Amino acid sequence: MYLVLGHVIGVLSSSRVVDASGGRSGPGCSVKKVSDCQLSYYWNVQLFNISTCAGAIDGSHIPITPPVLNHTDYYNRKGWYSVILQAVVDHQYLFRDINVGWPRSVLDARVLAHSALFMKAEEGTILDGQSKQIEGCTIPVFLIGDSAYPLLKWLIKPYPENDHMTEQRRNFNYQLSRARIVVENAFGRLKARWSRLMKKNDMNVKNIHHVIAACCVLHNLCEIHGEFFDDNWISGDENERQQPAVQAPAGAHATIAEPLAIRDTLVRSFVNHNDRPTQNMFTVSTIRYS
Repeated sequence: MYLVLGHVIGVLSSSRVVDASGGRSGPGCSVKKVSDCQLSYYWNVQLFNISTCAGAIDGSHIPITPPVLNHTDYYNRKGWYSVILQAVVDHQYLFRDINVGWPRSVLDARVLAHSALFMKAEEGTILDGQSKQIEGCTIPVFLIGDSAYPLLKWLIKPYPENDHMTEQRRNFNYQLSRARIVVENAFGRLKARWSRLMKKNDMNVKNIHHVIAACCVLHNLCEIHGEFFDDNWISGDENERQQPAVQAPAGAHATIAEPLAIRDTLVRSFVNHNDRPTQNMFTVSTIRYS
């Protein structure tokens, strides 16, 4: 079903499901999005006063019936079996990129490092919209994530809580967390609409990604057409994952100095523009995304 709907509504280009590892070893699948998409950047004004933030990335548990072999790999810290749905979401709760199928014991950073999203972002074939120059620093199109993800020039995460934390950085972390809530809300709305995703699925784990991908496409269809949604449908806490902070995975071509400089520039830009009135809440650009 999602093969047809993805093409019709132009939300997720689901003409084929590709290996999440992008040729590397690893389970999962990735549903590719349309190449050129009009993205509205909500975060550019509220956080950074620039129009290069394309979305938020996070992961979520999807309950499954574990396979006989290697079933312990799917056992999560909550005490049940699940696979990971990694997703990039925009400010309208739309899923722009998904990666499904990794066992829940795998850390988010590893899922990302073995995804087509990571490889294409590193190659510069996606997220290749116009960059901005701020204080002599080039700010590329980027995603925002939590501390479970590596800091990359195209993926901005919070500052670690340590002795170097300043009030400006702490405020930046707070605002970044507020912006990232959109992806957690999207997961909540997805599971509320398709409650099958909150219950143990008896389907073979090799096929569960088809169901999850179809639900994501149908969710996008509902959001685009303004289908009724009752917030009381949402139950549970999507902000449930506590994972260690990580460094950039092997293969990331940028040195750590570059993403650090980008994040520091964003902090200064945010501080400088935080009290200024906003003229345009949304800046729309065309970006090759996935």
